[in-house]
This record gives sequence, C-alpha cells and structure tokens, in this order.
Amino acid sequence: MQVRFSHISLAFTPDKDTLHDLNFTINDGELVCLLGPSGGGKSTTLNLISGLLVPTKGKVLFDNQDVTKMGPSERKIGMVFQNYSLYPHLTVENNIAFPLKIAHWKKADRLARAAKLAKLVHVEDQLQKNVNELSGGQQQRVAIARALAKDPNILLLDEPLSNLDARLRMEMREEIRRIQQETKITTVFVTHDQSEAMHISDSVMVLHNAQIQQYSKPNELYDHPANQFVASFIGDNPLNTFDRSLLDDTELKEELGEVYDKATTVGVRAENIVLTKSEDTYQHGVRCKLLKSHRYGLISTRLYSFKGIELDATGLTEIHDINEEVEIYFQKRGFFLFDASGNNLFLE
Repeated sequence: MQVRFSHISLAFTPDKDTLHDLNFTINDGELVCLLGPSGGGKSTTLNLISGLLVPTKGKVLFDNQDVTKMGPSERKIGMVFQNYSLYPHLTVENNIAFPLKIAHWKKADRLARAAKLAKLVHVEDQLQKNVNELSGGQQQRVAIARALAKDPNILLLDEPLSNLDARLRMEMREEIRRIQQETKITTVFVTHDQSEAMHISDSVMVLHNAQIQQYSKPNELYDHPANQFVASFIGDNPLNTFDRSLLDDTELKEELGEVYDKATTVGVRAENIVLTKSEDTYQHGVRCKLLKSHRYGLISTRLYSFKGIELDATGLTEIHDINEEVEIYFQKRGFFLFDASGNNLFLE
C-alpha cells in the first residue's frame, strides 16, 4: 500500500499549526521512520495515517484512494503502541487471535492464523502462556503479531521499543526489520532514537517545528543534511558549529571559494577532524591547541581550542601533549556551510 500526504496541515488552535503543509509519499513495501525531537509532530503524523486524527487541510491517500475522512477501522491498518496494550488475562495465542475473534473468524481458523504469526515473530513456544509471564521483548513480538492478525495493508509502530533496555532494543529493531521484509508490508515507525531509524529504515523523515526538515535515505541524511538542524540532529557526536568569520583570515576561506561569502555558520562533524592532510580533506588547516584528551576502550575524544571556541574530535590516534598547538584539517565529507536560514549551502 502506498501512502501519500497532499498539503496536509493540522491545527489544534487557530493561530498555530501542529503540522504545516506536509507533502510526501511512502512507497508500497517500504519501512519509513518518522524521526525527530519530542513535540516535532511524529506521533501526530502517524495518527493522521491511522485515521485517529483528521487534518485541518489537505488529503491522505492510500494507493490514490482518498481516505482523509475514513476512520481507523476502514483503513485496514495494524498498530503497535508504546505500552503494547495486550490483554494480561489472555494467553499469547488468544491475544494474537483476538482481532480475528472480534471479526467473527471460526475458532480453528483464528488459532491457525495465530500459530502462523507466532512462528513469524518467534514466540511459537509461548502460545499457552499468559502475556504477563513474558519478557518485554516477547510482549513486543506478541503485539506485532496481533497487529498483523487481520493482514493489514499498513503497519504503524509508535515508539515500540522505548520501554526496553538498550541490548533488547538493538535485538528487537533487527527483528522488526526482519518481520517487515518477510511480510513486505508498508511500515511506518515512530522513534526519537536516530540509531534505530538509521539502522532499519529504507527512508527517514525528520520532523521538527511542524515541518519536514528532510526525507531521504539514511546515509543521505548523514552525508548531505538539508540544513543545520538535520546536521546537528543526525550523528553520534555533537556537531561542531562556529561563526564563519573565524575563518576569514585563513587560507581555507580562499579554498572554499564563492560559497563561503554566502555562509554565516560553519559545521564540522567531530569524526571528520583529522591531523593529516589528504585528498579527502581541505588542503588548508587551522591552528588549534589541545585542551583535553580522553579514551574509553576503542573510543577516543579530544577537545581543541580554536580562537576561543572549542572543537570536539573523535577517533584520532596521533599522540600530542595537552596545550600543544597542532594543525587540524577538515574532511570534506563532514564539513558544512550554512546560510542565515540554516540551509546547507553545499546542496545548491
């Protein structure tokens, strides 16, 4: 099932849009993550897809059919919520089969369907247990199986892993991807965790301030962020940012050319600061002083001072002393120039 938003806006109050003029397409069979900070509009967008909310303006289309005014039961969707919403007094088998019981399936047919889905999500050995006897990860699997029971066209997942510990989150995100690829069902997954989004998605939609900031492949978000917000939000380490004028008296200004004059802010990823010039770096570096150095296992972090501002760098192996001045170079891949509106000028 293809999902399309055409000029969708939603306003809970007359003077402010919660979502503003959203236009996007989720292709049949894709897994798309809605990513962004709290209050960015992720769950609201999901609820517009589900029919739990109706837009103020625009149309929601499923395979070119206008479903804007249809309720959830008419849209043939499956939903998994953060708290799973399972029935504690029922067995795993009966939890999975419950939507089919409501739909008046014959008992033998619904139990056969439950057994098939339990095998898909790897809880086939838990069918006769009550769900309150299961671990959090197993309950999550049961919730997904129940959402798939009526063979929906779209599966919607609203922060389904947020109640799990870190190790189990990693395991379950891979399981969700496996299940999605096996069923080939169009899936929309809400998360505030960029690692989840980047690892399992076909595409990621970054939402902030009621608008889509960027909608593209995971690696495209990292390598070619549309603006300063996306560049800062995507990445394991904080983005180094500083005023462009700090480079005015360096040879790097000349190397960057005409685009430099349009910029107001420089952004550099911590992992793209190096101490050796190469064909992957700009050929002119800047002088800095090492303030701090720290290593934890395989991860090393350093803090440099450059004209009164601090720059974080990670992954460096060369050894030098605290307060020693060194030349650092910026790799082109993680170096950005932003204009006054925050747009990434290298995308022009």
